[in-house]
Amino acid sequence: MNAYKSFCDGQLQELGEVGPSDVTALLADADTALSSGQPSYSLGFCRSDSDFLEICPVGRSQYLLHADLLATPWSFKRFLTRKSHIERIVTGAPAAIQTVLDFMERPREEFERIYR
Repeated sequence: MNAYKSFCDGQLQELGEVGPSDVTALLADADTALSSGQPSYSLGFCRSDSDFLEICPVGRSQYLLHADLLATPWSFKRFLTRKSHIERIVTGAPAAIQTVLDFMERPREEFERIYR
């Protein structure tokens, strides 16, 4: 799966192909950047231009998840709530790592069902 860093100023840094064994170190580096005063960034993991998960350290052991809803069928309720993406905070590095692993290893429909 391809990965990238997305910086607050809009710059992207492609990381290339990564696997499940790379996730822990990538998140640790993002945590270090946030806590050390370096430019903070989100990590993106993508299957295609539209099928992605971004995860960003936002505080003491908290991570903001963001992904568009692609597999969830359109419904009137979805229209009323204007929910077209997954956006939530998970607490703890293990939960953040598991979220990325779920994205890498599960079909899109199952990932959305778990995290929606």
